[in-house]
Order: sequence, then structure tokens, then C-alpha cells
Amino acid sequence: MIVITGWTPAISAIFHPMGATTLIRLCIVFIGFALVPLGWAIIDWGGLAFINIEGLKINIGRMGELIGILGGLLNLDRTMESP
Repeated sequence: MIVITGWTPAISAIFHPMGATTLIRLCIVFIGFALVPLGWAIIDWGGLAFINIEGLKINIGRMGELIGILGGLLNLDRTMESP
């Protein structure tokens, strides 16, 4: 979840500013990209980096990255939308 949480707002802030100031966008991108290595570290420390399903090896961190990037490109969480 931390990997997804890092990627989605960062990518959303880059591609979908929705009227936010440059400073806010830069802060969101910086914090988002800082969360990604933390998420990877937690996955590695937890010892569940891969899931095997019928011989198919699924990398949990990569799956989180793909979901987060896709969510940011599609602007699913509307991160930059003002309240």
C-alpha cells in the first residue's frame, strides 16, 4: 500500500495539476517519490516480496508500482483536486 500511495499522487501531480500551485505539486511529487523506497523496504523486511500461484511468481512491489502508476495516469484519486 505504501508503494501505491507513493506512486499514485506523484504521477497524478505531474500529469493532472487541476489548478494546484507549483509548490504544492512539487511537495506532493517529492513526498510521493520518497515513500516508494520506504514501501519497498517494508516489503523486503516483511519477507513477502513474492507470491507463488501455481508456479507463477508475482512480485508484490512491482504489482504495487504498476497499480500506482496506472492510478496516477488515470487520476483515480483526484489528488490535486481542491476541497
